[in-house]
Parts: sequence; structure tokens; C-alpha cells
Amino acid sequence: MHHPHFGGLVVAAVIALGLLLYLGQISWWGAALLAALVGLPAYLVSRQVYRALRRPAYVGREALPGSRATVVSRVPEGGYFVRVAGELWRAESPDALVDGERVYVLDVEDHQLIVCRMPPELMSSI
Repeated sequence: MHHPHFGGLVVAAVIALGLLLYLGQISWWGAALLAALVGLPAYLVSRQVYRALRRPAYVGREALPGSRATVVSRVPEGGYFVRVAGELWRAESPDALVDGERVYVLDVEDHQLIVCRMPPELMSSI
């Protein structure tokens, strides 16, 4: 994955600051203050952006295990329809579930969720 670098921008800023110093438009103290006022926030923001870019994106199937869902209905062929993150999914469960029950997503197999009753320790955080 390519990460953007700001090397060219830094070189241009150093050249511009050098020109201002050379032409006498700014003092050494002013140059140091300007570099600190612009450079430090730019460094801190770019560090946060770089961290965010390195984090893996959890969307779709990868984000579902560990999610909470609600049973919508029972499927006549077996299994259930559950709503998780605003989407309707087909689900299987080792537990007998009822409509409206809150469940916990264990895994995704072949475009179908594997769910179980909500563990008691997670019930308090709903």
C-alpha cells in the first residue's frame, strides 16, 4: 500500500523560509516561530493520518463476528433472518430463538451468519 509523503512540500517550505531569511523579510526568531507554528501541527496531523491509513478496514463480512443482531423471523427451511448493522442476513443457531431476541454473531460461513443467544455478560451493555 502506498503512503503519501510530504517530502516535496517540506523542501518547498524550507526553500521559501530560506528565501525570506536571505532577503531580510523575516528574522531568525520569526523563522523559528513560523516553523514551529506550522511544522508542529502539520507533523501531528500527518502522524494521525499515517496511523489511520495503516489500520485495517473492517467492513462487510470481516466486521460481523462479535456484532449484536436481532432475530427478525424464522425461515421455514430452517434457520432465521436476523438484522445486524441495518442489514438482513440469513442465520443459523444451535439455540432455539424467538422473534425480537437479541443474538451474538459468532462467525460468517457461506454468506450465512452463525449466531447464539446473547451471553449474559454482554446483556448489560445493550
